[in-house]
Amino acid sequence: MIPLRTYLCLLCIYGIQVACQYSFVALDQDKTAIFLTIWRKIILLIPLIFFLSHIVANPTIGVFLAEPIADFVAVCTTGSLFYRYYRRELADKRDS
Repeated sequence: MIPLRTYLCLLCIYGIQVACQYSFVALDQDKTAIFLTIWRKIILLIPLIFFLSHIVANPTIGVFLAEPIADFVAVCTTGSLFYRYYRRELADKRDS
């Protein structure tokens, strides 16, 4: 039961990442959206699975820990990119 709780502990904030990622697609920022997808699944999650399974005493717990850590980092990255894009667009509209 503990690995499942660990795996799902940050699942609720993953919605922020998905919403911002789809917003980038809707705003014609496809490269940013693709980068964020690759960032979370390939660059963060896969290395974390291998790294944490060797570092943590129980390899299964290490694999289950990789998902919430990758979600947290991805949400922070996506949120900051979206905030930066939003502020830039607001500044452009004010100047117009």
